[in-house]
Amino acid sequence: MLRPERERALLVVALTAIGWMPAPPSFAVEWQVARVRVNGVPLELRSRGFAVAQPALVTAVATRWQVAADGTRHPAMSRSDLSAGHTVFGRQRGRLHETVTLRATGPGSTQVLVAVNDLGAAVRRPARLPVRLPAGQRILQVVEHGFGRAAPRTFTLESDKDPQVALSQWRGALTAAGWSLRSADPAGAGSRAWLLWADRGHERIDAAFSPGLDGARIVLQVSGDAH
Repeated sequence: MLRPERERALLVVALTAIGWMPAPPSFAVEWQVARVRVNGVPLELRSRGFAVAQPALVTAVATRWQVAADGTRHPAMSRSDLSAGHTVFGRQRGRLHETVTLRATGPGSTQVLVAVNDLGAAVRRPARLPVRLPAGQRILQVVEHGFGRAAPRTFTLESDKDPQVALSQWRGALTAAGWSLRSADPAGAGSRAWLLWADRGHERIDAAFSPGLDGARIVLQVSGDAH
């Protein structure tokens, strides 16, 4: 069990990432920072694990995130308890929409993810698939991990076909587009999920096909730069 002063210190550090107080310099490099685009919308993400029980951090956020730096309250703060040990808070601060996700990773540890969306930032068209979308499939989400042309792109799709049929469709689409198939195998013995990877010049595709509600769910990552 953490000593009270140690737990209080960690709570203070957790709150610095969400803009409540200046961050101690010694902790500044411990946060993992990423800038992504989700369906064309830019987001800044910060994540870090803490040796603090999730309920303690939830209580701290619920108490402090309703209060602005000038002492006024944020009546529009929202809270969603997705499951035991998994809570998401959201609020609007000026043109910034902020969320903080607190997920228990053990009896006394919590993973904190802060997402900031600047509603005034330019939105652009999401990245496109490198092949024609197979029949019966649709794109649910596009995540661009960085803003350069070679930044990895992750596509989440759903299909009205089962995973093996969806995989077969992708094999045909990739071959027609000039990709070289390197592997297309079951994810494990007796598994209904399949894995695929292929390359074309400086690009690579890694994809996973798993059962979905009405067919298959596909998560596909494209990395590298087309020249």
